[in-house]
Amino acid sequence: MKTKLKPKFLLHLFLFISSFLFSCLSFGSLTLNLGVVHKRGLDKSLTLVSEVYSREEVTVGQRKSISLNHGMVLTIKLNFLEPSEVYGPSKRIVVTANLNLKSGEIFQPKSSETFSVGLGEIKTVTYEKGKDQQIEISIQPKII
Repeated sequence: MKTKLKPKFLLHLFLFISSFLFSCLSFGSLTLNLGVVHKRGLDKSLTLVSEVYSREEVTVGQRKSISLNHGMVLTIKLNFLEPSEVYGPSKRIVVTANLNLKSGEIFQPKSSETFSVGLGEIKTVTYEKGKDQQIEISIQPKII
């Protein structure tokens, strides 16, 4: 015996599935404006500066590796802060960032490697290696 689904039920099912997919797609990616300023020779009073600016699309919850100058790789992972009581994602993003050299060495940040930043805000994190090198990374997340 065949049962026929009512068109109204199919319409509601279609709307539910499409709204679920839309919310997953629209809140699943962020644009990340990155600025990297690499200063070398600080201990010798001779400062060599190189700057790199880029815009990266990052999927929330997944790690992304970004190649920088001099063989450095910035690995970042973004997550929304715990959902607020309003509909949609939180306005704060939790960022976990690691900066690795080509040789396998790790630059250590002055503060924690995990920090939070608001959507549209610019957060600057400073990494140091010894007294002669400093890297400032500015991060600005925006919803696509």
